[in-house]
Amino acid sequence: MKERVDRHAIGATIGYEWTRSIFSVAGYTVTVLRGDVGSSISNAGFAGVAYRF
Repeated sequence: MKERVDRHAIGATIGYEWTRSIFSVAGYTVTVLRGDVGSSISNAGFAGVAYRF
């Protein structure tokens, strides 16, 4: 038997270009799952600096 689950996620990403070649980026996402057995919340984030060539 499969459980019916409601899943909702919201996220945001932001970036900044320091020069033509160097930029940084960061993001964050929250996911909420609700079902008959219970609920769960997960968080995910990332950050980075990159060189464009």
